[in-house]
Amino acid sequence: MGGSDPEKDDGIVGPRPRAPSLPPYVPGPSMDQIIHDHGIEPHGVTRLSSNENPLGPPLAAIEAIKRDAARAHLYPDGNGTRLKKALASIWDVSPDWITLGNGSAEVIESAAAGYLGSGDEAVGFEYGFALFRKAAMASGQGFREIPMADGFQYDPDALAAGCVPPVRVVFLANPNNPTGSFLTGKELESLLDNVPPDILFVLDEAYHGYPPRDIESQPPDGIDILKRLGSRNLLVTRSFSKIYGLAGLRVGAGIAHPSVVEVLERVRSPINVNCLAQTACLAALSSPEHLERSRELTKRGRSFLIETLEKLPVRVFGDSGNFLMLDLGRSAAPVIEKMALKGVIVRGLTPYGLNDCLRVTIGTMADCARFVEALVSALG
Repeated sequence: MGGSDPEKDDGIVGPRPRAPSLPPYVPGPSMDQIIHDHGIEPHGVTRLSSNENPLGPPLAAIEAIKRDAARAHLYPDGNGTRLKKALASIWDVSPDWITLGNGSAEVIESAAAGYLGSGDEAVGFEYGFALFRKAAMASGQGFREIPMADGFQYDPDALAAGCVPPVRVVFLANPNNPTGSFLTGKELESLLDNVPPDILFVLDEAYHGYPPRDIESQPPDGIDILKRLGSRNLLVTRSFSKIYGLAGLRVGAGIAHPSVVEVLERVRSPINVNCLAQTACLAALSSPEHLERSRELTKRGRSFLIETLEKLPVRVFGDSGNFLMLDLGRSAAPVIEKMALKGVIVRGLTPYGLNDCLRVTIGTMADCARFVEALVSALG
């Protein structure tokens, strides 16, 4: 049997009208893909393309997975009762203020599915996290971008002005991947005051926990703001993929008023966080020394990279996560390819329309030094 023409009505089920134009989310290349594409041995690869924690998972999480692996034939607790209870204690909220996701990505997708109906729109910033647009469009609705100010800065007044019908959901990453843009606590609270209460405000804090470069100007704690304001239209998302080092297990959480959580619980996939992921997450929450080591490593690596890169003909952005964005002032693709041939893998930002930019994860000090060496060579 041959393939069918998607433009021809032949009685075969086809995609929704929006599906052909739905932008695919392009993740960083896997190690297997890197090795295959570039013919590099695994030990010769320094992957700085996916904002992973170079320290890996906490040792306690690894031991917990080993201990519970024999129970992998059993379905996990679909409600994540123990994990929610532990998170509720840390965040000082009731467990019914928490929903769990297969990564924070699923919580974001659930927000779009639960709050966007026919004719509705979501809104977010230009160069914002790519999943925001995808989540809105996958729900069959539109997504509108608000231009950033010069220097990839957020313009909260412009975003507030865009919160008019048919907008029902606002997406904001604080800090933003890939540009590093963020709002301070004062800016964020002022923005929330100007967003109508019938619009869900999704505040993605995937990089929460990393130390800022400037302690006087840093992203706030969205959960603290949520508790203080008692807001019924603010959803804060957190990830265990970054500073906790559990990217391969896919665990995320949404924190919101129970009326919002109830909606997300209705639309999320059932039994969405597997048993080993829940076990590892619980162990990671009891490993403060791992978080402190991760923070210190990021702080040192960021300082080294910024001080070194400022001597090169590039512009550097981002000082609140575990990554930096570089504007090379020329097409980044050839530079990225030359670096890949030397075993240093970074993230191209062409899917964002940032053809002259790349993003690099802050790895170990050895990773950072190897990155700078490869970049200098590739810039020629």
